[in-house]
Amino acid sequence: MDALVIFKAHVLGISMGGMIAQELVLNYPEKVEKLVLCSTISGCIGNDHTR
Repeated sequence: MDALVIFKAHVLGISMGGMIAQELVLNYPEKVEKLVLCSTISGCIGNDHTR
């Protein structure tokens, strides 16, 4: 986003892209204007519920 001079974005994550979008908003909340998640999960796999 920095290389493209995009300051904030509306992010849509579908399926596995939803988990990636969640990581993006957790790590760079200032970069995400809106987050839309479709057909995804929270990203917790097995007993790993660290977030």
